[in-house]
Amino acid sequence: KQWYQRRVRGVSAQHSDGNAVPELEMCEQGTETYYITIRTSTEAFAWSDGIWPRMTIYGAKGKTKTGVLDNKGHNDFRKGQDDTFTIPGMKFVGKVKCVEVDVMGSDKWKFDYIEVHCDRYRSAYTRMNDDDVWLSANSNEGSTSVKLC
Repeated sequence: KQWYQRRVRGVSAQHSDGNAVPELEMCEQGTETYYITIRTSTEAFAWSDGIWPRMTIYGAKGKTKTGVLDNKGHNDFRKGQDDTFTIPGMKFVGKVKCVEVDVMGSDKWKFDYIEVHCDRYRSAYTRMNDDDVWLSANSNEGSTSVKLC
């Protein structure tokens, strides 16, 4: 089984640690494995390894949300690079209808496309960034999220 932290927060017994909490709420989602491929744009300054994106996958049978998309030990989201993430333990949502990406990091980032599929539906759900959306936790640099349907 896979367990996911619902909100990205630090854990600390000290009340002075800002946004940290004394305990974490963890949730179990399901048994499905999703495969997510994202191509970072080749535009100048489009890449970032500090953007911390998460994805909500919407389907005919509900929705499921990933943790932070990160391949440990690898510089993700580099200019023109395809990054693939294997996410086990997710809820099966049926045929994918939409994906929403939200970011929390300290940088801005732009992707060209996102592709999602799971073991039960091998046909990929692909969406292009046709509106040229830049993502950033800083609203002066871009949007904090984008929903592609």
